[in-house]
Order: sequence, then C-alpha cells, then structure tokens
Amino acid sequence: MVLSMPGNEMLRVPGTIAHFEWSEGHCMNASVRLRGLEPDLEDHIQDIVTKHIERGQVPMIAVLDRGRLETLNIRRSLNRLGRDVVFAQNSLDALWLLERFHDFYSTILVDYSFIEANGPEILLFLHDQYLDKRRVLVLPRFETTHADLSAMIWSVHGVLTTPWTIEHQEAALGLFPARHVSRPRRILFVDDEPAVLSGLQHRLRRYLGNCETVWVTSGEVALSESQARPFDVVVTDLRMPGMDGVALLQAVKNYAPQSKRIVLSGCDARAANEIADVVLRKPCPLELLRTEVFGPA
Repeated sequence: MVLSMPGNEMLRVPGTIAHFEWSEGHCMNASVRLRGLEPDLEDHIQDIVTKHIERGQVPMIAVLDRGRLETLNIRRSLNRLGRDVVFAQNSLDALWLLERFHDFYSTILVDYSFIEANGPEILLFLHDQYLDKRRVLVLPRFETTHADLSAMIWSVHGVLTTPWTIEHQEAALGLFPARHVSRPRRILFVDDEPAVLSGLQHRLRRYLGNCETVWVTSGEVALSESQARPFDVVVTDLRMPGMDGVALLQAVKNYAPQSKRIVLSGCDARAANEIADVVLRKPCPLELLRTEVFGPA
C-alpha cells in the first residue's frame, strides 16, 4: 500500500484498506489498517500526521519531565488514546510551553524527575496557575510514600506509578476510548466527587465500550477538555467549587451548541432549566440515564 501524506510525501507500507467512501468518481474518505511497521516508521508517520492535524481538534497533554520517561513510549501510548503530546525538560521551557499552548492542551503530566529538579512546590504552582488543567503526577513505584509529595497529593487529579498498565493510565487521565467503533460518540462526565464518577462508571459500564468518555472532577478542567475537542454529550453536576454546572453548560452552549447538555444533580436545578437540554435528579433510574446519555436501545 502506498500512502500519500501531507506535503506530497509518499510512503510504501504494509496494510489493507478497511473502509472507503466513494462519491462522484473520487475517494472522499478512507481508513486503513497498517501492520508490521518498524517503530521508526510508525513514529515517522505519526509525526507527519501530527504536524498536519488541526491542534484544536486533538486534545494535547503537556509532559514535564527531566528525561526519566521514555519519550517514544509515552508518545505512542497517548497517541493511541487520541491525544497529542508536547514535552518540556526544564522550568523555563515548561513555563513557555504552558503559556504558549494554553488553549490547546487539557492535561499536565508531571514526572518525579521534574519535581526533584524544581522542588515539590511546583505542584502548588501548577495548582494555583493552571486550575483549568487536569494535573497528573508520575512517580517511580518506590517513591509513592515520599513525605513531601504525600502532603501535596491533594493538588493533583491523579497519580501514575511506573511502570503502569494502559488501564491505570486511562484512569489517571480520565480517558476511556471506544473499543469497537471507528467514529465513537464523545461523552463528558463532570462531578466534583470522585466517588460519584466511580459509581457512574460502574452503573454504565456495559454501555461505555462504544463511546469515548472523559471523566473530570471540576468545571474548569471540563471546559478545557471541551475547548480542546467538543463533545457530543456533556453530563454535569451543578454545585461544584469554582466553575459550577450552569457556568460550564453556558460556555459549552456558546462554542459547541450541537453538544447535548445534561444536568445530573441532587440539588435545586431550576437555574439550569434554560441552559440544559435535560435535567435529571440524583439518584437517577438507570434506564432513564442510559436513554438520555446514550440514546434509545
């Protein structure tokens, strides 16, 4: 198979055409399955594609690391989760990166090596300055009980210990990609109580495999994820610290009016009546919740 890449670059690779759409004598859209690629060729293709994808349609993850993490493995694993990735190895580069791409990334991954070089206080700085971003700490397994870090774990949304499984990575990043469909619906769940999100994941587990879902614990992070790439459905609690559910849904309506806006809350929801498409009360019957979020069976 010969792939025509952006920039008129031609690559001959092993693979098959999985799907194509033909219109008026032209192939309008196609997907291919590539097999047996050498790692260097896979990375080369990914780099070409990344450079030509509109950044606003691919949520980015900023990785702050002093060289401990394996860059290629991180890039591959995040690419497979539908995320682009940018790296910074010192504090000056990190500050430039976080400000320069502020509107394009939704998550900051901070490795232990970066904290060793800059001190645990960097976590407080990121919490104060980048409240709208998901922040995830990456630790070597033997450092999970580090006293200074233990006192600051509250300032991050998740912790990854190396080596990790893909399931642990997805959970820390709040990302659960679809497993079986090529064009999945994207659904965002927002609640400031992690236990509530865990309960929703358990109740809806049989329906999640065909959807790409993102789970966040603050309105600010939810808005950052939504701005990086709009969702088909947004399900949010109302009463949350910082940006509440009404403000979040208003922002979603302004820039992504096609998104279905659902309130799932146990408090008075009258303030959301004009901005939400659907208002559900906790605890919500499973069948009603499934129908509104995923559509009729």
